Amino acid sequence: RESQPSRCRGETAAWQLIPIAPLTVDPRQTAYDAARGRLVTVDSQGGTWEWDGARWTATASTVAPVSVYYDPDRAQVEMIGDDVARARHVYAWDGGAWTVIHGEGPPDPSASSPRVVAAYDPVGHRVLAVEADNVDASSAWTMDATGAWTALPSLPAAAQGPAAYDPESGQLVVEGTSAEWFYDGAQWSSAATGFGLHAAIALDPDRGHLVLVDGDSQMTYERVGAAWSAMADPTVPCGTPADYRPLYYDTARGALALFTTDSSQICTWHGAWAAEATALPVRPVGATYDPVTRNLVVLHDARASDPAGGIEAWRPGNAGWQRVDALHAPRGRMQ
Repeated sequence: RESQPSRCRGETAAWQLIPIAPLTVDPRQTAYDAARGRLVTVDSQGGTWEWDGARWTATASTVAPVSVYYDPDRAQVEMIGDDVARARHVYAWDGGAWTVIHGEGPPDPSASSPRVVAAYDPVGHRVLAVEADNVDASSAWTMDATGAWTALPSLPAAAQGPAAYDPESGQLVVEGTSAEWFYDGAQWSSAATGFGLHAAIALDPDRGHLVLVDGDSQMTYERVGAAWSAMADPTVPCGTPADYRPLYYDTARGALALFTTDSSQICTWHGAWAAEATALPVRPVGATYDPVTRNLVVLHDARASDPAGGIEAWRPGNAGWQRVDALHAPRGRMQ
């Protein structure tokens, strides 16, 4: 017989990015978008991640993050960041991309300590920013609504952050190593604290106070009258000591929420902390293919958050990641 032309069509394989979770969630590069009900964090490569309460989505970006904060006047998350030419700008996030809104931001990226912690002052309608991770004095600035930066008096010591504006005292509060710095609009003052480097801080609008979680002691405090005191039932049940994580007020839940660094758990506050798993395979140890369901399956080590757990199988779906109860072996092989 004469050979017939093949009816087979060539196929080209294409990779699709399926987000699981960011490797780490740095509070200085994270802010809650109250207008959209999303937690926004930017990783060290510029990738922007959003948590909607059930799953993470990711958007690639070429902007290197310096500090992320929420602007309630414009109802948007903003970021001080560096572009590919290492020029520093202020950007706004619209849910899909970062757009430059101001042409410059502090400090000079060529400086020895380019990291900054920032917080928004809703009373003065300004951004307050402090140089972080320095070994000596830390510079400070304020940015008004036009994008103009003005230098403030420097902190006489190093500041690591995080930072938050306290509407009760009218102060910018910056946490350091065993000390807290606060700016009253004219000068800096300090007070000794027992908090370590891994503190997280946020405003609880229900209480009208700043709330702080000390990662080293796993304890929770509120700031009343410019002084910290332990809250009732203050122990945090999720995460581990020295875990560095963001604290934020979740408008959808109507409660404070605390993410563990690896996104495996969320603690929420309703008079006391309660922990819940995020239903994400955040500790992948392998992957395989299920030929029956024709799905990628990720193998997840659940033992870190559940000592009685083991290796679990998860697959991506339209509603997020789903636990797989049984896997199907390839045809022609024993199960």
